[in-house]
Amino acid sequence: MREMTRPPAADTDIQVQPFPASIERVIVRAHKPLGWMWDRGFRFLFVLDAIGLFAAMVVINLARFGWTWPTYPRSHYWIGFGLATAIHLTVNYFAGLYEREPRLGYRPWLPRIAVATGIAVALDGLAAVLTDRYLMPRLNLGVLLVVASLWLTANRTVSRRFANRRTGPSRVLLVGHGEAVALAQRHFASQSDAEVVGTVERTTELFDRVNQARATDVLLLDLSAFASAFPEPLTALDLEGVGVHQRVSARETLLGLQSVREIAGMPFTRMRTHAMASHQLRLKRLFDLVAVVLVLPIVVPTIALLALYVRVVAGSPVLFRQTRVGLRGRRFDVVKFRTMVREAEEHAAEDKERREKAEVRNNSEQLAYSIEKLIKENEENLPDDVKSEVQADVDALKTALAGDDDDAVKSAFDTLNQSQTKLGEAIYASSQAEAAAGEQPEAPAEDDDEDVVD
Repeated sequence: MREMTRPPAADTDIQVQPFPASIERVIVRAHKPLGWMWDRGFRFLFVLDAIGLFAAMVVINLARFGWTWPTYPRSHYWIGFGLATAIHLTVNYFAGLYEREPRLGYRPWLPRIAVATGIAVALDGLAAVLTDRYLMPRLNLGVLLVVASLWLTANRTVSRRFANRRTGPSRVLLVGHGEAVALAQRHFASQSDAEVVGTVERTTELFDRVNQARATDVLLLDLSAFASAFPEPLTALDLEGVGVHQRVSARETLLGLQSVREIAGMPFTRMRTHAMASHQLRLKRLFDLVAVVLVLPIVVPTIALLALYVRVVAGSPVLFRQTRVGLRGRRFDVVKFRTMVREAEEHAAEDKERREKAEVRNNSEQLAYSIEKLIKENEENLPDDVKSEVQADVDALKTALAGDDDDAVKSAFDTLNQSQTKLGEAIYASSQAEAAAGEQPEAPAEDDDEDVVD
């Protein structure tokens, strides 16, 4: 369901103005390769923008200097214009100017293009500072900022009009019920660039209804619809190129949503099943590759040492390969250093004994710490003999932990565990004695008759 490559349906009542038959035949025949290129990030706007940017640089130079260009030979200018064009296209790509925009609720192009062009012009100037060689005359950069912004905006406006002319108005499927659907239908009644092709109440039927109605956009009219449609079928619709929009109320807009857009006079926000757009993912990938290249001098020797260690300790092979299931059910091969020795089952008893010894040492350290803390907190209420006996057992356990005799550690642990019971009994007896002393009534004071005067 790609906007630029899908022909209009022949069995619907869409009012379209298709291109001449010869052009339509070319588009239909090119549908498959265009779809393949589209899925891999190619856009015709790449070519149109490149031609427009390069031509703008040439025209600006001609307007300023005529056919006699100063200082450098003309080949210098051609190379500079080409490098500047590449810089602009790269910035535009990572600014999201080649992302597929929804047919409904799209944002104005000019502000975003002006920002991206400003960044690209600044990089043109930075390249001149770093290389001591201007890609174009300095005053041309300011003119290029204006001309390039207008040209790129015109490219996208014309492209959208041609696409709408061929595919017709947006076909909207409403998801909701009752008054919400009736209100949306009234709003769309006056829209010439969109039409309602159906309504559905249950999201379980959403994917089938979208295919039956050949809908290009889905509008979720309440939050409960989104809750029942995520992650499926929204993920499937996103992969098919169908725009999904969630209607928001005044309460949600006040929460600070940054991407609220107007569709037929109603506030909507575009729903995505992934956190980042494709250009953001590729930018992240670029940063990852740069980071890998920068740390290679450190990572490569470390990996070599790890490989040698695995080879000596665990034997061959050094690497372990396994097929696993990843994003969207795709299978991939994971490669990692092998952490298990050969015939590991034969060493199961040894591994179990080693784990038990480690657990005894960990439990012993924790027991010694907790009992010392308990003695300190109840020091005034414990009998001296009990306190001395338990403290001696704690010291004995610490001494055993400092050595390598696991049997001594286990014996000292068992002894201290029994002493813990005596310590608990002593603390309980002390608390009971304090409680009994607090409940005894005070003796009545005897009358002192010596100071009584009749």
